Amino acid sequence: MAAKKKDDESKEPKGKASRKKEVIIPTRNEMAALLMEEFNKKMNGRAEICKASELSMPYITKRLPTGILTLDLELRGGFPSSGVSQLVGPKNAGKSYLYWQVIRQLQRILGKNMMALLAMNEMRSDKTQARLAGVKVALADEDIEALDESRIRNGWPKFTKEERADMKEEVGQIHETHAESAELLFDITLRAVEQNIYHVIIVDSIAGLESEQESEQESLTEKVYGGAAKPITQFMRKLTSMFTIRNQYGKTRDTCVIVINQVRDDIGDKTGKGYRTTGGHALEHAKFVDLYITSGKMLGDYMPVYGPGGTTKKWVQYGKEVNWKIEKGKAGIHEGGKGALNFIFSKAGVDFYRDALVAGVANGAIEASGAWLGIPDPEHPGAYLMRAQGAENFCTALEKDVQESLVTKEESFMDIIRDQCFKKNDINISYKWDS
Repeated sequence: MAAKKKDDESKEPKGKASRKKEVIIPTRNEMAALLMEEFNKKMNGRAEICKASELSMPYITKRLPTGILTLDLELRGGFPSSGVSQLVGPKNAGKSYLYWQVIRQLQRILGKNMMALLAMNEMRSDKTQARLAGVKVALADEDIEALDESRIRNGWPKFTKEERADMKEEVGQIHETHAESAELLFDITLRAVEQNIYHVIIVDSIAGLESEQESEQESLTEKVYGGAAKPITQFMRKLTSMFTIRNQYGKTRDTCVIVINQVRDDIGDKTGKGYRTTGGHALEHAKFVDLYITSGKMLGDYMPVYGPGGTTKKWVQYGKEVNWKIEKGKAGIHEGGKGALNFIFSKAGVDFYRDALVAGVANGAIEASGAWLGIPDPEHPGAYLMRAQGAENFCTALEKDVQESLVTKEESFMDIIRDQCFKKNDINISYKWDS
């Protein structure tokens, strides 16, 4: 009977609610929301966790074109934003010229809103080279006065008011930074990326960087181990983090960082490249694009040359071939793409029109029929927007049209060829940027 009584006492009286509280277990979605809120608040911008659907991919749609159509097609529109790309090659291959072309194209696309930063450590930027490359960058007053004095000494007239205005013209803003050590130069660059100020930052060059320890040594005989390897590694890691974490306004940073590097021969190389680069391991995993540039064959012809024995025909070089190859590609860019450009000395630049002709014919934007070349009119089958006989005449017509479009502000034939080539290759690029 005693055992029965105990069992009766353990039973809840009828009509009363259970004394046990119901445990409510949050769903996975609710727990994830709490985790994101707590973690993001605690990290305060140093790290984040969020829905993948909230994160944009500016490197897919925002590209920085070079204006060299055959190359831009392989780059799927240009160098990707929100990441690092490398221009690598031996000396005098044309690396500086290529990054000036990126700035030139940005000036054309963005106008006064264009922002570029040159992080220079080898020398001050060569603005005369930039102007020859078509970049609108202002010369310093000191340089203009020195050039004017030189003209007077040579018996030439002073610069006119219009010439001075041209030398002071700058589209957008081009800033330049220098520092005595790699650490200081990288700190400035990281700060600029963090604030998302510039559309493009050029680091020229990573091969000539000197660490703070090296810059502070009192004697050249003092041994310094490691050199700039450590700051380069730290720089690339921090830079990668900034591009993956959103800024304080919830925006993804969309600056394009282009690093210039010079190759060194590697006798013991087993990769087939045959060269080594500074910061190779640090850059290898971070960079989106590795564009290798080399000088190719000389371009020239036999021309009449006056010498001691009178006029004779001699072979005279008027340009050179520039070869390029994509050694590494991310963000929709395929590795292995390669091509060649003609650099003409008299024009101080690439023959863009011949390059557009090659790309246009290859991609169906230009129709070749015998010696005749034409741009089909997409709205009127059988008709042409422009047609010429022979490559020389066709390129001359393209160049003339570009000059006229600069005045009329209308779309040029070069723009039409580019747009048609992009369309044929399903390249959908936005050249619109936030101001």
